[in-house]
Amino acid sequence: MTPRDEIHVGAVGNQGGVLQRRAWLTGDEICRRERVRLTTPLRTVVDCCRHLDDGWALAVADAAARFHGVTGEELTHHILGAAPGPGRARVTWVADHLDARSESALESLNRAVLIQAGFQPEPQVWISTDRTRYRVDLLDRANRVISEADGRRKYEQEEQPATPWEDKLRQDSLWDSGFEIVRFTMADYYSRRAAYLARYRRAVLRADQRSVPRLWG
Repeated sequence: MTPRDEIHVGAVGNQGGVLQRRAWLTGDEICRRERVRLTTPLRTVVDCCRHLDDGWALAVADAAARFHGVTGEELTHHILGAAPGPGRARVTWVADHLDARSESALESLNRAVLIQAGFQPEPQVWISTDRTRYRVDLLDRANRVISEADGRRKYEQEEQPATPWEDKLRQDSLWDSGFEIVRFTMADYYSRRAAYLARYRRAVLRADQRSVPRLWG
């Protein structure tokens, strides 16, 4: 699931002749972990925004928000005080949309695709049905569409994965409550994005039609 294989190295201070450097770092942009000097979560997000696409930049920022408390306000403050450079617009976009509730990279990629298509998905929302409450990956409240980020590892690594029957009951309960469900995979992000958005828009239309009271039968 890694977006790129390159390793980016920054140089601390004013040391000339460092061929690996991508950017100069100040002292407050460095932290230590097990005696290894690393860029801080905030600086790492900024650097990733400069070199990754929008979806992966958002995925890194969501993880930094979830595990390290990085905020959109901090990203905005950093980029306003930094010298002009590549990725500035992406940092601003990520600062506006990062969300610590996002629980996986695939979920963040899904959210990025939907946001850029004009939708407003909210991560990790609990929905009450006649059967029970379910937590969904993304909920588009305005359109009553649920989008689930479905990677194979979701089912292989969970300690108690849902059985196909439980998954069917869950989907039926959500559908009966007036929601449409669309599933998103890594292949949708890399090679089937247009097809995914077409499926999503069809789900929006179905949800809208279902919300109109029937005048027959």
